[in-house]
Amino acid sequence: MDISNPPIQNNSESYERLFRTLIMITFLIYFQAYMIPPIIPYLSTLFQVSPQIIGLTVPCYMIPYGISSLIFGYLSDRFGRKSIMVFSLFWVTILSLLTATTQSVTQLLLWRFFTGALASGTIPQSLTLIKECFSTEQQGRRLGWVFGAMVGGMAFGSVFGALLTSILGWRGTFIVIGCLLLLVSYQLWQQQHLLQSKLSSRNLPKQGFLKGYQNLFNSRRAKFTYGYIFLHGSFHSGLYTWLGFYLVQRYSLEQTQIGWSLLAYGISGLLTAPLIGRLADYYGRTTILILGLILAGLSSTVLIFSIPFWLTIFVTISLAVSYCMTQPLLTGMVTEFNSHQRGQAIGINVFLLFVSFGFGSYLFGELLEFSFAVALLIYSVVILTAALIAITQLAPKNS
Repeated sequence: MDISNPPIQNNSESYERLFRTLIMITFLIYFQAYMIPPIIPYLSTLFQVSPQIIGLTVPCYMIPYGISSLIFGYLSDRFGRKSIMVFSLFWVTILSLLTATTQSVTQLLLWRFFTGALASGTIPQSLTLIKECFSTEQQGRRLGWVFGAMVGGMAFGSVFGALLTSILGWRGTFIVIGCLLLLVSYQLWQQQHLLQSKLSSRNLPKQGFLKGYQNLFNSRRAKFTYGYIFLHGSFHSGLYTWLGFYLVQRYSLEQTQIGWSLLAYGISGLLTAPLIGRLADYYGRTTILILGLILAGLSSTVLIFSIPFWLTIFVTISLAVSYCMTQPLLTGMVTEFNSHQRGQAIGINVFLLFVSFGFGSYLFGELLEFSFAVALLIYSVVILTAALIAITQLAPKNS
């Protein structure tokens, strides 16, 4: 922790209300991001194009999200967090509503591109706010809630996105999400005075966009931490993306059954993340982080073997728990590299995370050319090796 700039220990009801608003925003943004993949076949038929074309809506959202997080991170450090968060959430709300007006695939891809590009100014800045406004002992639980909302939004979006579409239609679903975002946008607008950064931008060194990010990689610890963010994101993305296909291949499940099975991932992540955060506050982040990496490796190893369906659900839950034992803690470490560049530090975190999501799912898919067992074995070996390396590289500076 930077002792020249200790966190503001403010546990007032207004900050708690703001925190709850940020949790709802996080959940809704991830929900609308992940509700499209399950309805790709439906949209493919509707627009009379191939599923591969509709599938481009996913990278059209993810890639701009990751890239623009670098820009928003720099701008928040330079000009303050409040305007960035309000601006970002406003446009995500408007663009979600505009998506419902789509008349062609080209329009749909454009709306998703702009939504992704403008969405990354909200959640990453929420993480820097937690770092500034709560002491180290209080941050774990709150970071856990944020990442639990991410995991929950992913899983609930994947399941209930398709369910809402069957009831309201895909346009109606986007309108509902847009209206909910409008409500939380109004809440955030009322609380915007609490978003102001506690750090003065006058203390930020006058340096260029690229130079500022380059400086964050000066330390060996920073390089290892960012490396683990990419590696960890690739691992979980690969397994989560292809878990539905795994369930079909192993157990011949139908689409609805797959959805309910994946919901276990989201619910367990949503419920356990705050508890894991408390454990990290008490026992130290490095201990929980290493245990999370080991749990992830063991979980994926179990999937290699022929196991009963109920055990697969248990493994799915353990994968969600392992994610919550690692990613929030890595993010907490990132915010400590430079107290005056927290926006940029989180920007790199988000950029690497979203790039890893795409890379991990692609690589796992390529390894399936051999077999599921080979893909799982390689991913398991890599993540367990990473756990062993973490013991030697992260433990010396235990936090």
